[in-house]
Amino acid sequence: MSSKPTIAIFGGTQGVGKQCLEQALTLGYTCRVLARNPSALNSLSEQYASLLTIIKGDVLNAADVKQVLQISQGNWCTLIISAVGGNQNESTTSLCETGVRNVAKCLEENVMDNGGQRTRFILVSSAGLNDDRDAPWFFKRIIKPYFLNYIYNDLNQAELIVHDLARKLANTFEY
Repeated sequence: MSSKPTIAIFGGTQGVGKQCLEQALTLGYTCRVLARNPSALNSLSEQYASLLTIIKGDVLNAADVKQVLQISQGNWCTLIISAVGGNQNESTTSLCETGVRNVAKCLEENVMDNGGQRTRFILVSSAGLNDDRDAPWFFKRIIKPYFLNYIYNDLNQAELIVHDLARKLANTFEY
């Protein structure tokens, strides 16, 4: 049995999430990925068939999230990466917040069933989310509040959920 943890990845079909997935597979980690469009991972699925499990579903569905996190009865992923990104074409979104909330709920209900292993949660968020002192004036005063506010708000809420989860599960959880 491998001493490496099984990694659950949300948002693994593109961007930073896909880069995390590719790196993990290259290093020999077993990965479980939730994908609305599993065909986006066809090349990786063929190359790493023994290491990669792709579950078709949506991070907005708590049952789909649980299916990714639960490897088998009483056996859960101990390393979780959420790199879910908002759609820039939507004027309002809670994709990241809802996805992280679903992961948190599943962990709260089941993390104690994991044989005492600590669970690690990595949330890929936005650089300078809460600290934009060095950002250019135009970005701080125009771009961020009028064009990107919903994305930043969504990511901020997701971060708050992770902080709250860490307080609740302090003995079994790291972030």
